[in-house]
Amino acid sequence: EFAQNPRSAARFGLDSQDAWNSHPALVGIENLEDYSLVIVLTDNATTARSWVEQVQPSLKDVPLLMVASSQAGPLIAPYVESGQVEGMISGLTGGLAYERLSGSSGAGHSYWDAFYIGLVLAAALILLGAIAQLLPSPSSRRRRRKKV
Repeated sequence: EFAQNPRSAARFGLDSQDAWNSHPALVGIENLEDYSLVIVLTDNATTARSWVEQVQPSLKDVPLLMVASSQAGPLIAPYVESGQVEGMISGLTGGLAYERLSGSSGAGHSYWDAFYIGLVLAAALILLGAIAQLLPSPSSRRRRRKKV
């Protein structure tokens, strides 16, 4: 319904007002071809696939872009490769790459730093656990002393 007639499919905005007449950016928009660009934000590959299969054919020359989670990215990639989706940013690394290319600084770096610190701590804990397994336990030392 949204692909065919967006005004009737989504009549109200988040503020419960008439979305199409109360927001200046939407005045004059009658169908999806009136947009200059459509960006879909999703963490679900099924939602992305629905947009590509049901809405993208109605867009004609309007580009369709995706911003997806790292889990959904690999499942959306074939649509990018086929040209049905003109571009995609996927996951934290994709967001960081976009920040670098655009020259902007967003929250991506702080998320990446936290992720990196978490990985280093996890690796350190695994290493400490492995070392602890290699060392003889105090109870095994006592058993050896009693046998001697």
